[in-house]
Amino acid sequence: MSESTHSQSFAIVETTTSLDRIRQLLAMERAVLACALVPRATSPHPYLWIDVCADGHDAKTAIRAVRSTLSTLIDAADRGLLDDFRIVSGANVLRLRDGRSHVLLPIDEFPPAQSP
Repeated sequence: MSESTHSQSFAIVETTTSLDRIRQLLAMERAVLACALVPRATSPHPYLWIDVCADGHDAKTAIRAVRSTLSTLIDAADRGLLDDFRIVSGANVLRLRDGRSHVLLPIDEFPPAQSP
């Protein structure tokens, strides 16, 4: 994806795998990368946080592109090709199943605690 004035972050992912390695994996998976993977300036040590950006001018197309990219990354993580992979933000927009171990739920989406 070329840089655009309409480019916006739709998700943030976390991993200890390098961005170069992630791009290699996506190329090996023959993923059509209609998203830009942009490393965040700061991330909690030892992780790399990456914005998954798409052209926000056409939200429907952008969501499809981000969903495809995240699905490919999740599949790679499930096969052990990405280390310590999680979706930090954006899972709710993409309607990923809450049961996936790669999704960090926002605090307000956790089920309420059971009373004794």
